[in-house]
Amino acid sequence: MSNSASLIFYIILFTSLVGLMGLYDYNYNKKHKKICNIIFLIVFIVLTFVSGFRYYVGTDYSSYIKIYNSYNYLEFGNRILFQFANKISSEPQTIIFIYSFLTNLFVMLAIKKLGKKNGTMLIFASYLFIYLPFSYNIIRQGLSMALALYALSFLQDNQKKHAILLLFLSFLIHNSSIILFPYFLVAIFSEKNEKMTKKILIVTFAILIVIFLGSSILSKFSFFNNYKGYFLKIAFNKVDYNFMLSYFPFFVLLFLFKQSIIESSLLKNYCSIFLTGFLFEFLLSSSDLSRIALYFSLIQTVLFPILLNKIRDKYSRKIIKIIYYICLILYFIYVFYIYGRAEIFPYNNIFFI
Repeated sequence: MSNSASLIFYIILFTSLVGLMGLYDYNYNKKHKKICNIIFLIVFIVLTFVSGFRYYVGTDYSSYIKIYNSYNYLEFGNRILFQFANKISSEPQTIIFIYSFLTNLFVMLAIKKLGKKNGTMLIFASYLFIYLPFSYNIIRQGLSMALALYALSFLQDNQKKHAILLLFLSFLIHNSSIILFPYFLVAIFSEKNEKMTKKILIVTFAILIVIFLGSSILSKFSFFNNYKGYFLKIAFNKVDYNFMLSYFPFFVLLFLFKQSIIESSLLKNYCSIFLTGFLFEFLLSSSDLSRIALYFSLIQTVLFPILLNKIRDKYSRKIIKIIYYICLILYFIYVFYIYGRAEIFPYNNIFFI
């Protein structure tokens, strides 16, 4: 496919899947469980087919093909996945499919839990246009992020043991997710949500100080051998103001809904997590640290759909949701098509190269 044809393909595909999730929400409200399960399965199969059988799409695709038989330096969880893939087939595409299958599975399960009260459609749309492309690039971290999102869905339901277990699995896939542990511990041991926001911000600034002042020391530990770039490329004077434009629509929404945020401790906590991702990406301005920021900015897939559902007038809510969806498409075009992040263009599939 050409770049322009790929762009049309992505937008049509994502819009169709979002439409199906809209039907899922409708039938969920009507308590048609069988129809919901069928829709969920169709969306999952299509998404996994597109992701799992992609051909040289995403920055790290070629790297995973090359290391298919030499993966001993990877994290423990990844070594298990590679060993399993090698037993199934000698074809390197197998590992791409496995990561895609698991990433989509945990994301879909997370969205299913998170969307019980607020609907899955906009959460799913936010994931497709903002974060799915990154999973084509940072493949291991993409799975780690999916596990972290699933852990969050359990934490929100106060199922703390499940949340910690999933976060530990996330760590086994990509050790960088260790940065999430302090935040999860804050959430688990905070009896009142009202005080959690301050604690989250304190933890964020503490981590920023440690990374900045202690980077030369931390980078010497063997534990961080695969992540030295996270410490050595830190620079406060290379802010990418061009890329900051991609955040603009979301900050506008935060401003417009500031009163709803003030009145909800959950939304305040989500906003503080979102701002943490912003601080990591733009204050430190490291390509590696911007990857760490994705763990935090991933919260916007849940934050903004919840905000939009705060609108009481049904007609106004529908109009603003349409505007938000258009913003997601524009974000996708700007960040991945024009700006070129994640190298997902052009799209090719092994079945129609």
